[in-house]
Amino acid sequence: MKTLIYPRKSTDGMSVLYCRLVHTGRRETFSTSIKIDTKNWNHAKQVITGSTAEPKRAKLSLERLKGRIQREEDKLRFEGNFSLRKLKNVLIGRDDDTVMFLEEFENFIKLQKSRQSDPLRSRESDPLRPRKVIHLDRVKVIHPDRVKVIHLFITFLHKHRRGLAS
Repeated sequence: MKTLIYPRKSTDGMSVLYCRLVHTGRRETFSTSIKIDTKNWNHAKQVITGSTAEPKRAKLSLERLKGRIQREEDKLRFEGNFSLRKLKNVLIGRDDDTVMFLEEFENFIKLQKSRQSDPLRSRESDPLRPRKVIHLDRVKVIHPDRVKVIHLFITFLHKHRRGLAS
C-alpha cells in the first residue's frame, strides 16, 4: 500500500493536508485536518519544514498520522480484514456499521431495475447515474422520469425504515 500526503489550498491562504491511500489500483482520499503554510511543505519528501511552533506542531501531527496509518493497516491485515475502505473508515472514525445512504439507495435502484424492465430508462439517458445527487428543492419542473425516481425513493425509505424497526 502506498500513502501520498499532499496540500490543498483553502480560501484563507493556508493549505490543508490530504492523505491518499493506494492499493491494487484502488484509491481512498481523506482530509487530515492539518493546516500548514504552503511554503513550509516539501513536495519531494512529503514533510513539513520550518522551525517555528506552528510547523513543528503540524509536523508532529503528521508523523502521528503516518504511524497510525501503519498501525491500523497492520491490525486489519493481521485480522484478515483489510480493505482501503475499512482502513479509511477507521482513520476518520466512521463505524463499520455506518450505512452510507446514497450507496444503499443506489443498490435499491439496481435491485428495482433487475426486477422490472428498466422503469427508470428514459429516451435520452438514465436519470440516476452513479454518484449523481438530485436536489429536489431546486427542481421547478419535474420530468415524468423523475417522478418515477421520487416514487422509488419514497418506497425505499418506507422499506428501509421497516428494516430498522425490526
